[in-house]
Amino acid sequence: MKKLNDVTPAEWDATAETEGWVPDPVNHPSHYTHGKWEAIEVLEEFFPTDPLLWQVGKYILRHEHKQNSVQDLEKAAWYLDRKINKLKEQQNGK
Repeated sequence: MKKLNDVTPAEWDATAETEGWVPDPVNHPSHYTHGKWEAIEVLEEFFPTDPLLWQVGKYILRHEHKQNSVQDLEKAAWYLDRKINKLKEQQNGK
């Protein structure tokens, strides 16, 4: 039996029921595995050393796949505002 780590998200979606695969909410939650890449792959590529932008990206990437899309976008905005404020402080020498 294949494990989720052995397939792409598209393969998972196409064959999960017929193959009897068990969802893996810890290692590959469904709200992070849409499209060609998992959210973590995108985040590691674009924001490897910036935890605030990591959070912004995470909430934006998954917002359409969760029950409360607005809440995830509000969380993204909160982290983005925090990042902007930190950059302003750095520019002003604080």
